[in-house]
Amino acid sequence: MSNTIEKLPNEPILVQTVDPEFSIKTQAGDMIERTLKFLDQQIEPVIYIIDMSQTSMDFEDIVMGASVATRQFALFKHPKVRETIAISSSSLASAAARGLNSPIFGYVKLKVVKTLDEALAYARESVREMRRAS
Repeated sequence: MSNTIEKLPNEPILVQTVDPEFSIKTQAGDMIERTLKFLDQQIEPVIYIIDMSQTSMDFEDIVMGASVATRQFALFKHPKVRETIAISSSSLASAAARGLNSPIFGYVKLKVVKTLDEALAYARESVREMRRAS
């Protein structure tokens, strides 16, 4: 298994962890299809956290992954995805996230943080703000 996906109990937060042996070139499509099916089963919109901190990706991997996720599958625009957070310490991942917020990728907003704790703190604050606003 090159990734795991779970919804946190009693929270609208979905965490997907990508293992070190994950290959964007050969496994991205299958992983995204599995993620989309998981999202389709959610009752309410979620904050989607994808932990890529254990994977190493080069520029080609990041461009390919961004293209597959946004153009082929529209993962980040799924109706059950309220917001997406990526976990990575790679400067390439941060640059790619900025690039996704452009017309060619459909103005995808993707926040990049360095740790799961940081991602969860941000996600939980977003949930609190959303609930206060409603």
